[in-house]
Amino acid sequence: MEINRQVVGDKKVISIAGELDMGNVKELKAVFDEEVASGTRYIVIDMATLNYIDSSGIGAFIALMNKLRSLNGSVTLMKIQPEVMRIFQMTKLTAFFKIINDLSELGSSGSSSGGSASSGIQPL
Repeated sequence: MEINRQVVGDKKVISIAGELDMGNVKELKAVFDEEVASGTRYIVIDMATLNYIDSSGIGAFIALMNKLRSLNGSVTLMKIQPEVMRIFQMTKLTAFFKIINDLSELGSSGSSSGGSASSGIQPL
């Protein structure tokens, strides 16, 4: 797994490449924790080159979503590969994450406005 970070406006884009599983999820959780601790509230996870995710990776995404939601922030998933998207669909997590194909689909802020899944993170 490879992780890269960049700032785009008021959002932090975290790109994940390769496979995300229990053997390397601690590295990603550390990145998430570091971002939240530094004040980042709007995170976009670029999954264009993430070709595998297991339950530990999904758990890391859910933990990040819950943490940011408690801080009035949001997490958005971007460019999900079909194999990985199937996992999110089977687990019905597509109802809880905002999913986009391109950063242009976000407004000037990554905040969610509630409502439908297309407008942001939904309460459990």
